Formats: sequence, structure tokens, C-alpha cells
Amino acid sequence: MKNSGGTVVLSEKQIQSLFEFVKVHHVKQVDVQHELVDHLASAIEDEMTIDSSLNFDSALALVHSRFPATGFFHFVSQKQETLNKYWDTKLLKIMSSYYKLPNIILSIVIFIGAFATIYNFGQSGFITLFILGALLLLLANYRTNKYINSVAQNNAFLVLSAFKKAIRFNESSTGIIIFAMFLVDYGENLSSDDYIKIGIAALIITWYFIWAHAVMTHFPNALIYELKAKYKHLKLKIA
Repeated sequence: MKNSGGTVVLSEKQIQSLFEFVKVHHVKQVDVQHELVDHLASAIEDEMTIDSSLNFDSALALVHSRFPATGFFHFVSQKQETLNKYWDTKLLKIMSSYYKLPNIILSIVIFIGAFATIYNFGQSGFITLFILGALLLLLANYRTNKYINSVAQNNAFLVLSAFKKAIRFNESSTGIIIFAMFLVDYGENLSSDDYIKIGIAALIITWYFIWAHAVMTHFPNALIYELKAKYKHLKLKIA
């Protein structure tokens, strides 16, 4: 139908048919479905306004024909890449805040504590801190995943899966931690005057602890802000 200005506006029934259309074409993520339906609806309305002889089905076929042979796959892939880059940048910015006031105070306190522990207890002190950090990180990930599951039970939202991917404790991070463990020498070869080794190990332990702190506090807050600002229309259970 047309509004008073002569522009075609799709009906609610037609909008719902677009949702069914994108689902049939293997777009599973709810947030991407909404974005894609909005894109299709706008393009269809434009086509039907320009050419009054077009009906809804013809206009949909015309708009859909402009997508690549792979259909909506490229659209979804681009959206996923965009969200991955967005969260990587967002979380990196949060982590960099731990080296600025006021968060740097927490980083300094953790570093001094880690340095003193490794200085006094050597490899056993490092292992103790490593285990404690691992437990904190497990707790942080548990709380964050619990919140995500409370927002959407099936996690069928690209914004949530991209967020989870960004905070995942990946193999490269694990490699850094293992490297630090070798720095403090298994056995009793670590001398209390090995300040460089102790300092590097303390820095990595500091990173480990502030990462756990960020996963438990700042990262979920960033997600909540994002969902409230951009995804209210999805009616998620946002705390």
C-alpha cells in the first residue's frame, strides 16, 4: 500500500513473509534476520514506488536477484567480520584502559604483588599465581556465559557469538602463559637477582589477572551497553 506521499509501505504481513524468506535461505541469526529484512523491505518499497506495476513477489525476486549466487551468505559473512572487528577493537580499548588512570592503579598493585610473590617463592610462587588466575578466569567466563544465556537461551544472535569469540581465552594467550612458566625455570635455578625474568613473569601474571577482571566486569558492561543502544528491538532480556 501507499502512504499519503505516494511511497509504498509494506504491510506487517509482508514484513513477516520477509522473515520467513530469509529463514528459508539459511539466515539463522535473529539479529542478522532483522537487519536483512530491513534492507530487503527498504529496497522492495523503493522498487514498488518507482514501478507501480510490480507486486510484492516480483519486487522481492528483483531485489533478491541482485545478491550474489551464494544468496545471503556474503551478507552474513560481512556482518560477522564487521562484528568480530568491532568487538576485538572494543575489548582491546578496554584492556588498554588498565594502563591509564584510574585502572592503572589496580594493574600496579597486581604487578607489585606478583613480583613480590615470585621474588620470594620462585617457581612455586608463579605456579600458585597461575592457578589462582586460572580459577578467577574460569569464574569470570562462567558468569559472563551465564549472563549471555540469560539474555538468549539459544544464543542465536551474531552479536552474542561475536562477543563470546572475542573474549575466548585462545591458544596464543595460553602460549604466552606457558612461556612465562619456563622463564621462571622449573627446579631451583631461579635466583632472587633475576629481576628481568621475575619482572617479565610478573607482567604476564598481571595481564592474566586484569584479563580475568575485565571478563568479569568491563566486558559484560560493554555488552549490556551495546544491547541497550542498538538491539532493543530484539526484545532481549537485558539486565
